[in-house]
Amino acid sequence: MAQYFKGLSVPGIARFVFLVTGLLFFLWLFLPPGFFLKFGPVTLRREDLVRLLPLAIVAIFQPRSLLVRWHWIDIPVFIYCLCPLLCGLANNVGWQYSIWATTKEFGYWFVPYLLGRALLADGQNQFRLGLVLMTAALGYVPPTVFEIVYGPVLTSWFTGQEVLGAVRGTTFKPSVFLSSGFVLTMFYVLAAFTALAIGWRYASSLVPRERRWFAALLSTSVLFALVVVASKSLGSIIFLCIGMALLLVVCTNATGASGRGLLVRLSVILLASVAPLYIGLRLSGLISTQRVHSVAILFASAERADSLAYRLRAEDLLFRRMEGHWWLGWGKWGSWAQGASVMDIDGFWLFAWTRTGMLSVVAWLAMVTIPIVLFVLKRPDGKSGYASLSFIFALFLALSLIDSMFNYFGEATQMLLVGSLTGSVLSGTTYGTPR
Repeated sequence: MAQYFKGLSVPGIARFVFLVTGLLFFLWLFLPPGFFLKFGPVTLRREDLVRLLPLAIVAIFQPRSLLVRWHWIDIPVFIYCLCPLLCGLANNVGWQYSIWATTKEFGYWFVPYLLGRALLADGQNQFRLGLVLMTAALGYVPPTVFEIVYGPVLTSWFTGQEVLGAVRGTTFKPSVFLSSGFVLTMFYVLAAFTALAIGWRYASSLVPRERRWFAALLSTSVLFALVVVASKSLGSIIFLCIGMALLLVVCTNATGASGRGLLVRLSVILLASVAPLYIGLRLSGLISTQRVHSVAILFASAERADSLAYRLRAEDLLFRRMEGHWWLGWGKWGSWAQGASVMDIDGFWLFAWTRTGMLSVVAWLAMVTIPIVLFVLKRPDGKSGYASLSFIFALFLALSLIDSMFNYFGEATQMLLVGSLTGSVLSGTTYGTPR
């Protein structure tokens, strides 16, 4: 382990990666909702600062690192960011609005993708990102535990904005300063995966006096997992269990047996396929609300089953409303609901579909799933490859796609991982070791 930490002290790009990723995570985690800075006529929101400030630092001090060699795998992210322009003009919402919406889209989605693509394509820099991620998660444990006990009050204290729907029996589902409790618990899922992978990856290289590092990393992974469980987010707990099971299969496969490797590869590809399959089956009518509710009531409480049924009925209503706007949407947020009886909708793909149509949904699915599938099909080199940060990113993004069917996708950290995984696929490196 010591030689890897020693390598982190190299000046230049290594320290720069720590600075940029550390700043992005700090702003994302600790800036309260609604925070903004105003410079004359220009207002920078919290979401802008999280993305643009790290980009500005890179552009000023390491501009050459942004000279990315683009590849066909990058095409979907460009299409997705251009959708507000294409779909806005097709729906006659005007040039000015369409261009401005596209500019914001590039700032929101493409900037963190570019940072990951440019700075985090190799295994050593992904390892540094992993250290930043774990440190950030550890720093977030105290306020998270506070909100588990006393409720999601921190946002209210700083902004006056009350967070609802967080009661979990005698405890609460925390969100701290993030957009929702689901985002927070999935962040801890990622941190738990990262700590386990790093710890197990280097377990065999530890000398006796350094075994404390191995124990510390595994303990850290357990701590993050306990935070997820204590938050009582059922979806995140399920994803945590699925991911941990696959990682344990990898980490305990000391001989690198091909049978286990094939099982893991197929499992990740299957997870990445759930979202497009769900969308296709729902739109085709093969998965009906009644069928889902009748199955859900067998495995969950009546309250949870009814909540799921409500979401699906909202989708059914939306499907009828989208007639004639399937591929290019309505061009603006919320335009689909004007003058119609609507229900609250959940799920990122529904918001993307109503705004910029199935064109943007397909582009979004492609920009996330293609790097996952290509990485898995390249067969990571044995135990070390499967325990790499690239594999962790692929696994987490596959689970996040499933989560996005009912929650949000598009946080700066998620797109940072998409860019990093894409760069890793193209550079052909795993944990800094050429394949």
